[in-house]
Amino acid sequence: MEGFRSTITKEEVAALPQEKYSGKIIVVSTVQMLEKTLAALAGETIIGFDTETRPSFSSGIQHQVALMQFATQKQCFLFRLNKIGFPDALVKFLGNSNIKKIGLSLKDDFHVIRRRHDFSPDGFVDLQNIMQN
Repeated sequence: MEGFRSTITKEEVAALPQEKYSGKIIVVSTVQMLEKTLAALAGETIIGFDTETRPSFSSGIQHQVALMQFATQKQCFLFRLNKIGFPDALVKFLGNSNIKKIGLSLKDDFHVIRRRHDFSPDGFVDLQNIMQN
């Protein structure tokens, strides 16, 4: 594509208008709440996805993924995996190909998730791969 470039300078980023998520943020910290939330998310076709893992500054120490985030236009759900574990309902949801889960650098997310629980991701779209092509 003529005129398209896949890099942006720090100055260009700083000049962009700031966006604010206006949706509701909900912390999911029980298995019952997780199951109810996943049932509601099953009606969505596109969901934003991310994970958070506590950083380690010591060699050989790796922490498990502690937080998984799913966001729609109206709501963002923060799943506290350190409180609810990794229930089968979550494994099934991550493998649902009917729901597009959009993220960035998903290879890293999948790696830290697999340290906690084996799963077969399906329906994921990695923005990093799209930008590299």
